[in-house]
Amino acid sequence: MQAFLTALDQEQAAKLVLSQNAMRFIPGDDTLVVTFLSFIAPKKPDDRSDDLVWGEAFLVKRGYSVLGVNRQVSNWYRAPDLHEALNALKDRGFFARYRRVLFYGGSMGGFAALAFAELSPGCTVLAHNPQTTLRPRETPWETRYKFARAMEWDGEFSDGAVGARFAARVYVSYDPFHEGDRRHVERLDTHNLVLLKVPVVGHQMALWLLKMGVLSEVFDSALDGSLTSARFRHLAKARFNMPHYLMELSKRVRHPGLKQYLVEKVRGLVPGLQVARKLLWSLPAVTEPRPPSARGLVLMLTFGDCPAAGVLGQLKAPADARWIERPFTGNNKPHDLTALFESPNAEAMVIDEVDRCLASHELIVHSVPGRITPFERALLKASRARGFGMVLLHRPALAVQDKLRKLPPPVVKLMAAMSAAGDRHLSFALQGSGSGPGETLSQADLAQLEAWMGSAPLIARPPTPLAAAVLR
Repeated sequence: MQAFLTALDQEQAAKLVLSQNAMRFIPGDDTLVVTFLSFIAPKKPDDRSDDLVWGEAFLVKRGYSVLGVNRQVSNWYRAPDLHEALNALKDRGFFARYRRVLFYGGSMGGFAALAFAELSPGCTVLAHNPQTTLRPRETPWETRYKFARAMEWDGEFSDGAVGARFAARVYVSYDPFHEGDRRHVERLDTHNLVLLKVPVVGHQMALWLLKMGVLSEVFDSALDGSLTSARFRHLAKARFNMPHYLMELSKRVRHPGLKQYLVEKVRGLVPGLQVARKLLWSLPAVTEPRPPSARGLVLMLTFGDCPAAGVLGQLKAPADARWIERPFTGNNKPHDLTALFESPNAEAMVIDEVDRCLASHELIVHSVPGRITPFERALLKASRARGFGMVLLHRPALAVQDKLRKLPPPVVKLMAAMSAAGDRHLSFALQGSGSGPGETLSQADLAQLEAWMGSAPLIARPPTPLAAAVLR
């Protein structure tokens, strides 16, 4: 012990091994970070090395002085010889030498960061999902860590809620929906407390902040005192771009539309993620699905700013017709499938999305932005594979009655092919006014559509009233 104290006086690297714990000092600048390792299962000695220091690489890179407190067993730092050693450091004026002192840890280490804050009054504490104490009479609702609750919980450093009162500022990150963690946080005094809430992440807060890419910024701003709850909420928004977080959130929400939105966003971020696909197909349809035999399987492509309701009105569609407009992009989707087409497995996702849309709708309306893109080609491929009966091309630029003579030869040829399609008839509706059609559809586009329509499959089932209206 004396050799360890002497080394610290001389600002030299040193290590002290105790009965159940160890301390390691790494010299640096005038900022001291005291870290505590978190819990390990009693039968899993995977990280019991005396040399482990929580966050060592991160802290050393910043040049801080570090006192890493270790554990060989998960004893919640209750060993008497550890308390004696830390009190000796305090009596020697070790903590008072530094301009800034931060106590840092998560879970069991978060408890220690709170409890030992009284060693350095005026310090800062950063604790991720900490316990405050496992003393049964103080926390009768705590059902975790039964072996630790049987330890001695009287004496000094036994209650983080007491130790935290000595800190100038206490930052605590936690999931407010995790009952055990929330109830521990509720035991803390509020006069110096800054709450850092991230819902629906459970008891692995430090890991989640690391995955979000904000852990270092949270640490730095807590150390310099600039971190606020509002600033943290802004940083934590990064979780909404994490597929794993969105999947976890989707498991908790009950509203089917919101659940579908979240899982669709996951698949938009990771198109080939099979777990998202399986969950999507396991969800009940937001609208009551119709039996497969009652669906007419219709795809309608619209060109220009053409609302589906107007087109269906022209076609005299039944009032109860079920159709979905712009299902692959737009304000009703968290992602844009057309922008994801270059992603791996995107074409398969397009086909799967078409199938899922048809589980509750008999008509899909997709607006083509200006010319046929790789996404539309994939959509046509999906249509062929799924037995769609028609494609309606709606152009707001022309009126057939008085401008048919102005149509370019590819359009005339296309209309002739549609008229000859018999019971596979494809309607080509034109209305409004505007400039020539060449500005929207190129001859190559029209040729591709013509080739597709020449091999379009028949409707194998009796059409629904909507399909009948479209195919009239």
